[in-house]
Amino acid sequence: MKTNIEWNGKSIIVSSRHIGIDTPAWGGDKKHHYKITIACDGKKFTSDYWTPDAKMNIRGLREVLETLCMDATYGDMTIDEFNSELCYEKVSECIKAYNGCKETLENFKSLFINPYDLGDYLREKYDI
Repeated sequence: MKTNIEWNGKSIIVSSRHIGIDTPAWGGDKKHHYKITIACDGKKFTSDYWTPDAKMNIRGLREVLETLCMDATYGDMTIDEFNSELCYEKVSECIKAYNGCKETLENFKSLFINPYDLGDYLREKYDI
């Protein structure tokens, strides 16, 4: 599945590939595992995404992109702000999630995409 989003003079391509059903890195119940690729201006990054939904559609890809934008904004916080916002009970889980958000932020920066602005655009344009 693939979609193209025009934003701020950029053409952002979001695509997904179903990997299978497995347990997410953080544990819990098994879910559908997707590899999500975000491409823009000849650069790209890939991220894991887990969902209970078996099929990915265009709206789903837009929602995944908005979720990744939100994750990236958490990566802009200090770890104390992050934990205060999300209330992790286990320090190890907090650190793992925080580092993932920081990585997502760096990935967006590598594409010269501001995740705050893109997330706002997606929520407004597509009612996410």
